[in-house]
Amino acid sequence: TLLLPAPSSSQSQPSNAPGQEDKEKEKEEEDQKEVVGLWDVVGLATHPIFFVFIMCAGCIQASHSMWYGFGAIHLGTLGLEKYVGLLWSIGVISEIVLFQ
Repeated sequence: TLLLPAPSSSQSQPSNAPGQEDKEKEKEEEDQKEVVGLWDVVGLATHPIFFVFIMCAGCIQASHSMWYGFGAIHLGTLGLEKYVGLLWSIGVISEIVLFQ
């Protein structure tokens, strides 16, 4: 079964002049663009909720770092010290493939 999108309003109406459709699309794209200035970034960085978010992300990262570190030590005690780097590589590559 072939599924096709329904025609939009710009496709169903014939254009009045050649190139007018392209100009309308460009105008719509320009209207949709939002400019982010330096003061917007500064405003976000100084917002208290952003600080809480960064602290939470840091705590999560720190807890995972401990888990990974002790996991590598544990693999070494199991006799896999030669393969810890290889296992880390396989894990990282798996995450990259999974999250793409």
